[in-house]
Amino acid sequence: MRRLYFIIYAVCLILFGLLGCFVHKSQNLPGDIAISDWFTGIEIPFVDSLMRAVTVFGNTIPIIITVSLVVAVLLFFRRRLEALFVAVLPGIAALFTWFIKVLVGRPRPGDELFDNGGLSFPSGHISYIVVFLGFLIYLMPGLIKQRMIVTALQAIMLILILLMMASRIYLGEHWPSDVLGSIMLGGLILAPAIVQYNKYATGRKNARAA
Repeated sequence: MRRLYFIIYAVCLILFGLLGCFVHKSQNLPGDIAISDWFTGIEIPFVDSLMRAVTVFGNTIPIIITVSLVVAVLLFFRRRLEALFVAVLPGIAALFTWFIKVLVGRPRPGDELFDNGGLSFPSGHISYIVVFLGFLIYLMPGLIKQRMIVTALQAIMLILILLMMASRIYLGEHWPSDVLGSIMLGGLILAPAIVQYNKYATGRKNARAA
């Protein structure tokens, strides 16, 4: 089973690398423009307000506040290992995102002819939200005993991830292929993090039982 997981991870890593190379050379993936035009063409007032509100949670200050609050709650309930992972993972995601942005050098939508709009691939907002909320979704069953509450919280977090993905395209900040790459990057960071968490958590349980 471990070998299968390794193969799946390696395949995903290769696909992410190929996607990065493709957008570096040709800028647009098939469907990028059509999907972006569809999202940016939505003209419903509450959708605009929702997209702008959701995307704020991926900005630096809200990230710091949100992560700090979650870490504080975990520490209050003496979940130090969980708090450590929650605190560290967003920083790891930000570091990898920055490095790949510089390496790929893809301009944001509408900035192909100008060097003043930042870099587009991958999206820092999405890689953060996938890693942060993805890890919390994984942790929930071990933190809360009531299944209905766990399911509700996991559903809310999943909806927030999907809304963040949609908002970055809707606001014209990223191409759909940026979103795809960000999901892949988040998964590539999240998967080994969960493996390491389980390793340390199991070791902690064994030490207590000894």
